Amino acid sequence: MDYISLINYIKSNYSYDWLTYNQKKAYKKLKEFLIYDDVINLYGKKGVGKTFLGWVFAKDNNFIYFENEEIFKNHNARNINTIIDNGTLDDWREVRRMVSLKAKKVIYISKEKILDYGVELKLNLYDVKQVLNNLSPIIGKNINVNIQNSNIDLWKIFRGRIYGY
Repeated sequence: MDYISLINYIKSNYSYDWLTYNQKKAYKKLKEFLIYDDVINLYGKKGVGKTFLGWVFAKDNNFIYFENEEIFKNHNARNINTIIDNGTLDDWREVRRMVSLKAKKVIYISKEKILDYGVELKLNLYDVKQVLNNLSPIIGKNINVNIQNSNIDLWKIFRGRIYGY
C-alpha cells in the first residue's frame, strides 16, 4: 500500500458512517451553529480528521469543498455554501471579508479557533480504532498503535503504516 492508494480508497468509500464518535458530535454541532451564523469555524490539531469531516459534510449538505483559501478566491461561483480547508487567516474579520461576496454559508477549517462559533475536533483512542477499522481492507487488521491520547495524529499513524516508521 502507498499514500495514493490510501487516499484513493478513502475518497472512494467515505461516508457519514465512517465518522468517529467525536467527528459525528462535531458534525452535528456544525449543523447547529450554521443556524445561528453563516460563517463558522472547525478547528483542531493537525491530524485529527478535520479535512475528512469537511469532505463528508460537503458531500452530505451540498457544500463545495475548497482545499485552501487561494482555490476559493479563484473560484467564480457566487452565493454558494462552502468549506474552506487549511485556513491560515488568524483574524475573524479577514475571514468574513474574504467570503462575504461569494458564499452563503461557510465552514472555515483551521488549526486554531478564529470565529465565535467554533467547533473543536479532538479524537481519542476509540476514534483511532474506528478509523483503522474503516481502513482495514487496505491497511490490514490487528494494527498496534502506541500513542498518547493527547497526541493523536492520524497522518503519523498512516505514515507509519505506509512507510514502516
